[in-house]
Order: sequence, then C-alpha cells, then structure tokens
Amino acid sequence: MVDDDTPLGLISRYNISHQLSRQYAREIYGKKSCMVFTDKKALIVEKCMSLQAISNLITGMEPHHLTTGFIVTDQGRYIGVSSGHALLREITEMQIIAARYANPLTLLPGNVPINEHMDRLIDNGITFWACYCDLDNFKPFNDKYGFRRGDEIIQYTGKLLQESAQPAIDFVGHVGGDDFIILFQSEDWETRCRAILDALAVELPKFYDKKDRLNGGIQSKDRQGNKVFNPFITMSIGVVRIDNAPMMTHHNISASICKAKKQAKAIAGNSLFVERRKVDTRNAA
Repeated sequence: MVDDDTPLGLISRYNISHQLSRQYAREIYGKKSCMVFTDKKALIVEKCMSLQAISNLITGMEPHHLTTGFIVTDQGRYIGVSSGHALLREITEMQIIAARYANPLTLLPGNVPINEHMDRLIDNGITFWACYCDLDNFKPFNDKYGFRRGDEIIQYTGKLLQESAQPAIDFVGHVGGDDFIILFQSEDWETRCRAILDALAVELPKFYDKKDRLNGGIQSKDRQGNKVFNPFITMSIGVVRIDNAPMMTHHNISASICKAKKQAKAIAGNSLFVERRKVDTRNAA
C-alpha cells in the first residue's frame, strides 16, 4: 500500500485468505478499506542497504517478516517489494561464492569477491572508502621465524581487521600474503583505521623473541650478504574515497589504492595515507 509513492504497509495474501475464509467475513469486511488488512509495521529498507544488513534486521524482528517480505525504498519513496525467500537465496549464493574464493589462511574473501563487492557499491552509487592494508618488514620476520609464525601474524591481522569493521556495512578481504582490503561505508573509517594501527603497534612486537623485542627488531642479510636491521612489523594503509563517477570500475579503484598504499609505505612506522584526488577513470577496463 502506497500513498503518493510513500509506503504505508504490506498486505499479505495469506492474511486476507485466512480472514475472508471465516464465517460472515465477506459480509463484515466486504465494503471496508483494504487498510484493515494492511500490516502498518512492515519492514521498510533503503535500496542502498547491504543484503547482510537487511538479514540482520529481519532476524532481529518478529518471524513473520521473513514470510511476508519487506518494502524497498529509494530515499523514502517506494520502488518495490521483496520476499524473505529471495533474500535468503541471494545471501546463500554470496556465501557460496565467498567460500569458493576465500583465502584458506584467514577464510576472508579473496580477489573475486572483493572486486564484485566494489562493483556492487559502484552500481548502487554508494560512497565508500577503499583501504589497502599492507604489512611492512614481514618478509624478514618470515625468513627468520618460519612460515608458521608468519601465518600467525597474518591470521591475527585478518581477525583484527574484521573486528575493526562494522559487519553490516563494511567489507574486509584478503588479497593474499600480507595484503588486505577494507571497503568502509562507516563514516568513522579514519578512527577505525587509526585504532587498527594502534593495536598493531602494541601486539605485533609480542610475536618476536624476547631478545629481538629488546633490540626493537631483527638482524638479517640482504642479497649482497650485508647485515641489515629490520624494525618491528608495521602496517601501511592507503585510502581512497570512492564517489559515484562515470566509467568507474574495480580496476580504477585497485590502481588508485595501490598508489595510495605506496605513499603510505614511504612514511616510517605504522602509517595512514589518504589520497585526496579523484580516482582517474580515463583508462577504465
């Protein structure tokens, strides 16, 4: 039910059939407004909401919303309805795709789901902040302590990034190795990024042996056999704001955040670099 594109509620076919099947129901309700059968507390969601966010809403409400469905709006104006069944089907499909391309070490979505999520945000005209997170000085640690302890750092980092994001609207992916992607819709994305860096500054040194902790890092040799000192592992985060733009694709975004990450890596220690320029879409793939 709508009034000048403003949704008023939902009428359930099951509810009408159930009510009208009663004795004298047609005589009682036959000439009354259909608003009598309208659920005025129907779930209404904006089209920009993620499927996961809608799912969380429905599971936190009364069970009948899953069967009766929900209303979809664009800035408060009615654009359609959807069913709980369709929602579950889409979420299941997304989970299957995510599991197929998940990184086996962290179980975070890999390159394919990352690119698809970027494109979905772009297609829906959603503003977000794309972050490329890269660990510095990780290879020397891996070389000295072995892959197992290196894997522990990767797993810890992946878990920290997940905990630092808002599950309903943010997306965390694992490109591979020590590289991660976060797609923030949270307005406080910068606070979350800085909290990540602060946590890593405290926790990562704990993965080193006591002697190396006291020294502030580890000694290693470069390819020429020269001794090199490698400080504790840190993280560089390059950030690019993504607005709706013509010809925008995940290719443009990937290129832009790679450049921003390189700028962040030029800053010593745990660093955050935010690219203020617009994403270049001239060479969109």
